[in-house]
Amino acid sequence: MSEHIPRHLTLKHPLSTLSVIFGIWKAVLLLLALASPGPGYDTSTTLLDWPERYTLLSKLVRWDSIYFTQIAQHGHLFEQEWAWGTGITSVLAWGSRLLFATSSPSTWQITVSGLLLSHLTSWMSMMLVWLISAHLAVGTSDAKAQVAFVAALLYIVSPAGIFLSAPYSESLFAALNLLGFHLFLLGRNGHARGATARAALMTVCGGLASGLATAVRSNGILSGMLYGWDASLSLLALLDQGLRTQQVTRLLSLIVGGCAVGAGMMLPQYQGYVEYCTGHMESELRPWCKNTIPSIFTFVQSHYWNVGAFRYWTLSNLPLFLIAAPTLTVLLYSAYGCIRMKLTPPKLQAQAQHSDSVYLAVPQVVLAVLAITNYHVQIITRLSSGYPYWYLWLALTNVYGLSDARFLKIVVKWMVLYATIQAGLYASFLPPA
Repeated sequence: MSEHIPRHLTLKHPLSTLSVIFGIWKAVLLLLALASPGPGYDTSTTLLDWPERYTLLSKLVRWDSIYFTQIAQHGHLFEQEWAWGTGITSVLAWGSRLLFATSSPSTWQITVSGLLLSHLTSWMSMMLVWLISAHLAVGTSDAKAQVAFVAALLYIVSPAGIFLSAPYSESLFAALNLLGFHLFLLGRNGHARGATARAALMTVCGGLASGLATAVRSNGILSGMLYGWDASLSLLALLDQGLRTQQVTRLLSLIVGGCAVGAGMMLPQYQGYVEYCTGHMESELRPWCKNTIPSIFTFVQSHYWNVGAFRYWTLSNLPLFLIAAPTLTVLLYSAYGCIRMKLTPPKLQAQAQHSDSVYLAVPQVVLAVLAITNYHVQIITRLSSGYPYWYLWLALTNVYGLSDARFLKIVVKWMVLYATIQAGLYASFLPPA
């Protein structure tokens, strides 16, 4: 893939080259969206308070972003609006107030803030994929540089497409989730080198980043698996080796980081509980308030959006499973390649066995399984943008020649084709979303 770009740009000026390609690709997607016929079968966006000169912006406020912009402007007015984390709407609200120096931002101001936020965090995500891939790649320095470059290049043309440009939650989630992964790996490696204090700081900061990601999108909670697993290993080491400052510090940092991830899920739930379940008469309480674990998110997702185990398994939804199939295939197959250690050439097997790759592969497997069984399956094409391993795996197979070169070309053609078609469909309020 990178063979078509001059080698000195990929090795000596990778970030500049990537940033230029990033800008061109984003411009293409925006032009496709703006050129779409719109408004599609749903005209709800046209009912918002758009000044005439800003009607082009309305093409980027579709599907869930209608909720995001309105919640950022007015707060939660209806129960069904608690289907999403409060992270994205809070950032949009505060960001537009600061950017436009107003206490009551309008729809177009929130939309502009959302566009800037999505492009900035999408660029940050690309950089983080580059950093994570450079950290995990094995081989010569040139090979590592090539792997990191190709992985970041693949992220640019992610099938998440226009969702990483519009005022949506995907881009912010991806940046925070990838940052959490990166800091966690830094902490894990720092601990292995004996840099106890720095490792503990990185681990806690990684948990905070993942907690913020979870406040944006609930699937960020999957990052908590990393902390739970390493905490279990640290506890076993303590029981086996006795109390050692390094192990105790490591365990405590993992517990704090894991609690931070959980807080990203629990705090929005607590906000909803206070609003709907306190200060009301018994007869006025919503049914979920009386549950053993009163979760407004779980109730709203199930009651209003029909999210639940195998609920999406209907014949009418078969086309959506077919749309999601390429992403699901790459997510599962790349993770399988990592777990079976068939990721690298034989001479690099020893290094690969001690890599941190499996820590990134496992959450994407769980995400893929949940998408198949519980979620609206088509959203996996955009959720996948927050998980870096499959980009790394595709880059490794390309640079090290581990698979037929046609395979990567097919995957890249699918990503580009899907993202470009999606941009036009999104702007016309047409599925899949």
